Amino acid sequence: MAASDVPSWDDLVEQIRRVWDGRLAPIRPELVHPRVSDRTGRFLTAVGLPTVDVRDIGFVHDERLLSIFSRAGRDYLIVTAEPDYRYGVDLESDGVICLYDRYPADDTLANSSIAAFVLTLGLFHTHLFEGNAGTQASVADAVDTIWDQLDRWDPAAVNDHAGHWSTLLDEYAMEYDD
Repeated sequence: MAASDVPSWDDLVEQIRRVWDGRLAPIRPELVHPRVSDRTGRFLTAVGLPTVDVRDIGFVHDERLLSIFSRAGRDYLIVTAEPDYRYGVDLESDGVICLYDRYPADDTLANSSIAAFVLTLGLFHTHLFEGNAGTQASVADAVDTIWDQLDRWDPAAVNDHAGHWSTLLDEYAMEYDD
């Protein structure tokens, strides 16, 4: 994909708002850790995080955003709270990493930015989980839509077929395959 083919940040934010349809809450500036990048901080305070859970993924909207999680010499701003894993913004790269409690060696890039991460979970929530009857055709359509959208908005998230979202999408597709 050529640089001119990459959608703008403003277009990405507009798409996120469209996908989440009013279910985002901006984070109060005093709750955003001062070490996050300007881009991440602006996204959190201007756009925000979803107000609904995506399956078992609950978003952090409180003073926990003032804490930094460190592992293997890297620092992360944790933006979700799950029992066995969490998603955190890498303060050096701005990428969102899936961090596993039991298997830290399996930590993996989920998305290239907090904005792309919020969009991705919105796509899963809207196309795959919310109101989905779970038929083979509906799941196949949802998986195809999510693949296409990720390829457009965050190609790094799906360019590795063994990557985080690629693996998850493949699992959903296989679950409903003949």
